[in-house]
Amino acid sequence: MGYGWSEAGQRVRLSPAQLAKWVKSRNSWVASAYEGGDLVGYAIAIIGPLPSGPRAAWVTQLVVHTEHRHHGIAKELLSSIWGFSDFGAWGIVSSNPYAIRALESVTRRQCDPLAIQRRSDELMTFGRQHIHYLAGAEPKLNGSSSVINTHFHLLQPKLGEKLQRASAKRPWRLGAIGAGEEWFAFTFREQPQVSISVTELEVLLRRSEETLQAAYARMALDDQHGWMKHTETEAGFLISALRLQPDHAVLDFGCGVGRHLVALASKGLSGVGVDQIDRFNHEAQLETAGRLQFILGDCRSVKLDRKFNAGICLYDVVGSFVREDDNLSLLPNFRAHLEHGAPVVVSALNLPLTESLKPRVQDPFLNPDALLELPAGNVMQRTGNIFDPEFMLLDRIRGVIYRKEQFDGDGVLPAEFIVRDRRYSAEQLSELMSAAGFQELSCRYVAAGDWKNARPSTDPKAKEVLYVGVAR
Repeated sequence: MGYGWSEAGQRVRLSPAQLAKWVKSRNSWVASAYEGGDLVGYAIAIIGPLPSGPRAAWVTQLVVHTEHRHHGIAKELLSSIWGFSDFGAWGIVSSNPYAIRALESVTRRQCDPLAIQRRSDELMTFGRQHIHYLAGAEPKLNGSSSVINTHFHLLQPKLGEKLQRASAKRPWRLGAIGAGEEWFAFTFREQPQVSISVTELEVLLRRSEETLQAAYARMALDDQHGWMKHTETEAGFLISALRLQPDHAVLDFGCGVGRHLVALASKGLSGVGVDQIDRFNHEAQLETAGRLQFILGDCRSVKLDRKFNAGICLYDVVGSFVREDDNLSLLPNFRAHLEHGAPVVVSALNLPLTESLKPRVQDPFLNPDALLELPAGNVMQRTGNIFDPEFMLLDRIRGVIYRKEQFDGDGVLPAEFIVRDRRYSAEQLSELMSAAGFQELSCRYVAAGDWKNARPSTDPKAKEVLYVGVAR
């Protein structure tokens, strides 16, 4: 595994036939990185069930072009392969100590030769089913070493220097490798994870905010997705609640793929939708029939240089920003784009229902490890049921929900994100809207597709708080 020089001093070259062997198994998976249309790096992995049941992710090859090393490409590829927190085992066979440290960093566990030795029979059974270079190879394992002879001879003149750097902060536990050998490195879910400090948590959450758009962009928003099923019914409610006339123009802040505006346009109305996710904007543009315009922009700061007769801001746009300052800038900007007296419909996620479902309750800033223990799911991508208590951690002090959301099978690198949202009671949403310059007509708990009827705050179907009002 890896890249380097042959013993003759030449770069290792792999033929198409050789590469085909690496990906022959149906469990093979390839992650690739491109720049300007050129392939600059790739990783090959086997991802599949171990004999004992849980899935394993075993990296079998990692290559990054010389000119593109030290740009974080290898880390991104490896993180994608190992990033799912519910795998049973993560591993790599490599002569590069930095790759071993990357494994430990991503999985927050240390490679333990004794733990590897205990699972070696299962790992080799799994590996030999899919990896051709393991034929005849046997790992050499003891309490202070974990290596395997793959007969992949590399001349690495700086291996000692790399190993010394990799060992600077914590001891190296996998021993030394000889000619043709590589380290046989694995971590396992049952191993204790390295605790997260508050500083690390803050970095992790900043990164999660940076990837939030990527998470939303990867939702499978087809007709079967929970967020898409009631568009026509909801559009009918909007026409009535907003007192819409054919000559009215509707502003939709956080429009997503524009489903409500498209439904309104089919009834003769016009409007403008704003969203900061490029994929949503593109798909919305494909649906437009000439009456609609979709703008790529941040609802907190976008300036449209016009005012609208009515406005909508629906589902989790208010609350998708966990800092209240962000929501307090979004709503006044929404108001600034509306005529005086313009009717509005705004919704947010239901906090009382969330609390009643008895999710895990913890302040991550007092116990950061609570996030390590939170199970991951793919509800955001597949179903939209983001009220499943199994996958929620509630920070009650801040009214913020944490989830680990996995995205896979959509032609993009697999990824697991920490996604946060802020939820509200009817009273809290009313206060926000009043502070932003709106006068309330009603504010109630409702079910998707049934916005006419108020429900108890803890009704399992009442996942939204719906505000109807006018711009003062």
